Amino acid sequence: MNIQRQQGGNQRDWEEVRQHSDLPIITIITSTYNVVQDLHWTIDSIKKQTYPNIQWIIADGASTDGTVAMLGANNELIDYWFSEPDTGIYDAWNKALEHVKGDWVQFIGAGDELYETNTLEKVALHLKKRLSKLRAGVWPSSTC
Repeated sequence: MNIQRQQGGNQRDWEEVRQHSDLPIITIITSTYNVVQDLHWTIDSIKKQTYPNIQWIIADGASTDGTVAMLGANNELIDYWFSEPDTGIYDAWNKALEHVKGDWVQFIGAGDELYETNTLEKVALHLKKRLSKLRAGVWPSSTC
């Protein structure tokens, strides 16, 4: 049986985002397989983030429980999702990595939540501060 890849998502123009923002793009990768009961926690958590430059990629392993329908229903939030058979979480992650447009990558499990609504905003500002020090030739200490 040959299962075709299903796919969808918002697919923002990340090069245009780079031209109009000095904030880093954070890519979140989530792998899923038959997680319709738990995925809503992750969707709600990412939807509530205050940070604007989030690319969310979901690699689904050909779920049959309604997960794919949930992905399609959230196309506006998910930058790119695909569903096809894989050989496990690492295979799914590797497939997702081909679509990364961000400066930083965060792996979040299906059903997991970010701690606060401004978690990625805090992380991005910290990364931006450390990067500016590195570019200036100053190695940041652990207290930065």
